[in-house]
Amino acid sequence: MKHTILYITAIAALTFTSCGNGADETKTTGNLTELKTKRDSLKTVFNTVNKELKAVEKEINILNPNDDLYLVSTVKSVEKEFKHYVEIQGTVNSDQSISLYPEMGGLINKVYVKEGQSVKKGQTLVRFDSEVLQRSIEELETNIELAKTTYNRQKKLWDKKIGSEIQYLQAKANLESLENKKASVNAQISQTLIKAQFSGVIDEIFIKQGEVASPGMPVLRLINLDNIYIEANVSEKYLRHIKKGTEANIYFPNLEKTISAKVSMIGNFINPANRTFRIVVNIKNNNHSIKPNQLAVLNLLDLSKTGVVIPSNVILNAPDGSSYVYEVVTVDGLNRTKKTPIKVGLSYNNETIVYEGLGADALVVDKGSRSIQDNQEVKVQK
Repeated sequence: MKHTILYITAIAALTFTSCGNGADETKTTGNLTELKTKRDSLKTVFNTVNKELKAVEKEINILNPNDDLYLVSTVKSVEKEFKHYVEIQGTVNSDQSISLYPEMGGLINKVYVKEGQSVKKGQTLVRFDSEVLQRSIEELETNIELAKTTYNRQKKLWDKKIGSEIQYLQAKANLESLENKKASVNAQISQTLIKAQFSGVIDEIFIKQGEVASPGMPVLRLINLDNIYIEANVSEKYLRHIKKGTEANIYFPNLEKTISAKVSMIGNFINPANRTFRIVVNIKNNNHSIKPNQLAVLNLLDLSKTGVVIPSNVILNAPDGSSYVYEVVTVDGLNRTKKTPIKVGLSYNNETIVYEGLGADALVVDKGSRSIQDNQEVKVQK
């Protein structure tokens, strides 16, 4: 082997020298007879070197038979549950996120809360000036006491058939009228108070103590972030796949947070403008990190099926649009490629489900699949 390599090296050096001299002579003499002689000499050298090169390659193949085989890597096909999700965008909403308005205008006497403060349902938040109404109540209470005394006396006389019925009825009507007026003024006084409609947090206060507010002017915003929901519009083509109870993985980009939930409600109306239907997903928000009107990305489960799953990148496409993969099979102790047509389904997260053509635990060519042919001997990377 050593002698063969030395011999090839010597011949190669001779060939280089001859070629160099021949090139110089060709440029200088241009003698046709001499050029033909050089050509025949170079052919002889070339044939000798080529013969020796083939002999060396044969010896190399004997010592290392796989040295020239194409190297590929493989992955195993796996039978497992395959899940496919459709991605849509939604918005966070809350039924308990409201702005509170005064029922009647007036001077703001007292603001009892601060922004960010937690409050209970029914708690008084803001009080308007009600001095005039309070004086009216005091005057009515005095008149009611007098009317009540008059009524009681007239009733006693009428029960004894003394006096006229009209006097008794007038006393009764006067008392009821005054009591109704008092109830009406009390209702007006209650309108000077703004109370919490539910337990929550004061998000923002729009007025200050001493200012004058009027109906239609927001005073503060009250929010309960414990129970919120996500609303989204889904294309009608998913109508038969997405139902109440469908699994939903929700990602909040601004929070870099993902939570799991289920579809709580499916709309019964297809919007003709964009051919979508409405869905609602209720979620818990115990730490109040999710805010109303925040963007959410929903991944809705539209397929869950057990089958053979392979990486999407190993699938090749023929000119006619059909799909195939290269398997590695053992034939007479040698690793050979096998072109396998397959029928594929949906893909998700770099995986594809295979419906026909491929079984579980098949060795599928991964890296190197685009540089091989059917029934080619290959070397598999360990």
